[in-house]
Parts: sequence; structure tokens; C-alpha cells
Amino acid sequence: MNNLTSKLKKFRNALNNIDFDHIYHYDAGDCESKRYIVWQEEGEGESNYTNNRLDNQVIQGSVDLYVVDEFDELIDKIQESLDKDSIAFTLLAVQYETSTGFIHYTWQWEVS
Repeated sequence: MNNLTSKLKKFRNALNNIDFDHIYHYDAGDCESKRYIVWQEEGEGESNYTNNRLDNQVIQGSVDLYVVDEFDELIDKIQESLDKDSIAFTLLAVQYETSTGFIHYTWQWEVS
């Protein structure tokens, strides 16, 4: 499947399977929630080419979770949802943002 839109929708749908209202694409805007998710596509991963043509395009992106409570259940829900939909992911970073009080989790994901 090389349809970029379908791959993005696959990722979006995996996140939307989480019973949670504050999921945003690119930017959370004026979100005042103390728990929210932001995701974005960032480029092409290691895609496959055959006979100088794109055979299978891999799309990479990141998903960020912002929470104020330690051990928030959304951490596991994100990973479980991506795993269930066969979306590859890696936890890249966890950091505490002193200026906002948020714990910020970042995963890199790939859809092929």
C-alpha cells in the first residue's frame, strides 16, 4: 500500500481507538487539559524500491503525550493501541517540563 493518506488514517484511527477526547494532529492549540496527545507525520522511513519505483512507502512520525500525573494510564493505552494495529513504535524520550509541570512522553512510529 503506497497511499499516504491511508497510512496516516491508519495511525489516526489507532489513536482514536483510545477512549480519550484530547487527541490532536500537529498542534493542541489552546488546549487547557492536563492530559493530551499530539501526533504528526514527519517524513519517509526506510521504504522499498523495485525497478526504480516505490514499492512500499514507510511513513514515520511522532506522538507526544503530556500528563501531570505519574504513571498515567494513557501511557499504556497508547502503546497497546499501536501494538494492536501493528504499528511499529519506539519510546524516544520521557522528560519533566519544569516550566509547565507536564511529564512529556515521545514515541516515534512507523506505518508501512
